Amino acid sequence: MGYESYGIPLNIFKIKLPPVVKRTYYFNQTTQPEIFASNLSRVNNIHFSYSNDLVWVDTPLVQVQILPLEASKYEIDKKEIIENDDRLFTKVFDAYIGKLFQDNGYLKVYSKNIFVNPRPVGSIANGEVSYYLMYLIRTLKLDEKWYLLVAPKLKFLSAKPTVESNLQSVLAFNFKTGKSFRVIEADKNQLKIFVNENIVSVKDLPAYYYSYTSTDAEKYGFLQEIIKIQKEVLPEQLKKLSTLQFLKDAIEISSQTQMANENIIQNFYEIQLKDGTSDRLNDIFKLHPIKTEGSIKIAFFFKSKEQYMKLKQTLTTLFHPNGIFTKAFKNLGIKKLSFLKNPANGSYFFTYDESTFTPSMPFKTNEKVVAIIFLEKFYGNIVPIIRNFPRNFILMPVLEKTILESKAYTINSFAYKIVNFTNERNIMYYLKIEPGTVFVGIDIAHSAMQDSSDIIFSSVDFLGKVLRVAVRKNAKLTEKADERFIESEIIKTIETYKIKYNREPKRIIIFRDGMFLEEISEIEETLKARIEEYALVEIKKNSMYNSHYNLQDKIIKLNETNYIYFPKTYQSQKSVEIKIVKNATKLKNNDIAKQTYLSTLLHHPSPYMTLKLPYPLYINDKISKVGGEWRFYVPYFI
Repeated sequence: MGYESYGIPLNIFKIKLPPVVKRTYYFNQTTQPEIFASNLSRVNNIHFSYSNDLVWVDTPLVQVQILPLEASKYEIDKKEIIENDDRLFTKVFDAYIGKLFQDNGYLKVYSKNIFVNPRPVGSIANGEVSYYLMYLIRTLKLDEKWYLLVAPKLKFLSAKPTVESNLQSVLAFNFKTGKSFRVIEADKNQLKIFVNENIVSVKDLPAYYYSYTSTDAEKYGFLQEIIKIQKEVLPEQLKKLSTLQFLKDAIEISSQTQMANENIIQNFYEIQLKDGTSDRLNDIFKLHPIKTEGSIKIAFFFKSKEQYMKLKQTLTTLFHPNGIFTKAFKNLGIKKLSFLKNPANGSYFFTYDESTFTPSMPFKTNEKVVAIIFLEKFYGNIVPIIRNFPRNFILMPVLEKTILESKAYTINSFAYKIVNFTNERNIMYYLKIEPGTVFVGIDIAHSAMQDSSDIIFSSVDFLGKVLRVAVRKNAKLTEKADERFIESEIIKTIETYKIKYNREPKRIIIFRDGMFLEEISEIEETLKARIEEYALVEIKKNSMYNSHYNLQDKIIKLNETNYIYFPKTYQSQKSVEIKIVKNATKLKNNDIAKQTYLSTLLHHPSPYMTLKLPYPLYINDKISKVGGEWRFYVPYFI
């Protein structure tokens, strides 16, 4: 897409008000301060604080009508103007914008700067699911200028209260309080939810609606409807942000901030394949991988003979010499495809125990075998497959539905995954990342139930090969990683790289999911002692920056240290934020931003899908979400 000469619009708006806070005090000798503050907060949609005798409210430097009007007689002459406190101004301006939304009929999502329009935009899933427009807001400062970021999103709820809905979910949303709760039990007569570690029976049943996640949508078959609606609605809503006229006195709502063309980084990489280059990996089937092992042996595992008979004809077609699977493997450089024969009956199928995911017979072969394990349904936990199958088996569980549907892109994706997982020496493609570069990811996963945190570390090399994966489990609940653990894993990463390439890495780029709360000086000392160059980069995955322009596969420079990038996606466009905390390399910050984006391309779950996060953070994210099943998503050969 070509851009106008002045750049592209982002959903950030200049703040009109000065970055100062006005603190107004009240004194009511007939009412306890706590009660007085609570009443004023409820009526005015903004928080009032209190002490032993006084009540006060923080607002921007703007006239705010406090209700009821009688409250003015309790206002005292004592006022404060607080300057040069960016953190306070951010908090106060967010709260003020929240008040404006609520004053105009929006529902505030509890403890978040998210505001839902209570009128549904439309419905999907045969009328069972309604979707609502909501806005996320965030006050921010860039190069000494203040902005408000406004991001439209969609919320998917049951069209009827939980007791009347046919599609259940694990979450229930209270349309009066804006709070969400985990559902424990639900039927047509009752709803039990988890509140403050207690199971509570809901009394106000009409207020609770199911809140649907992408997992729910996939389960009930309306995920594609959600994707379609988001792609259609959200760009249009980004264009219409100027209609939020109740914000006009606080921000320049009629004018989205334009980003100059020189700050748009694009067309900076190619995917090198055996017979050419492309910007799309799905061209791998005509341009072929750079290097793959020439043969694969497959073993088919079914839960029963009945399942085998159900899939037999489809598999025969797919693996026919002209079948989709066979052609895909051939295009991926696999010259010989063979199948493991069952010595007990001479057939090409084996069975497994569905209750334990254990093969029904022992295996004595030491050769590398791809085990395609057909699952009748989604089981939730298939980690026992890893534990109970032979270690020399490359495990490929797949839903039987996927095979029966036999969609070309799905089969191609499955074939690509099999080849990618088969041998560490396979090189599917190459990105122009300087040899000697290592990418590290640091993340923390929390367990509120166990009151603990897992510190997760992973590292990959310039080819996308995994070097290290380590988890410090059940650490004290914290947002800060143990520096000694990180330093130890960095040293082990360097040693692993040295064993693999006979030299130490030249450069390490460390990605921290969220913020570096650690003592980075300690980590830097370890880096300085072992390598030539390093960089520390913070990644914010839940970014709100967006545009109605198509910015996929592009990076935008916000200032000297802050960037956003837009991954390729078949879903609605989303951004990820980059903050370069330390650049001790010979690269410029623009190049560090490019390296960050390239790291998202080091692994493709399928040729038709790219990662949102840098590859090591993707690994960490899988570990935190699916536990031991992460090995089904990451080719890990150590």
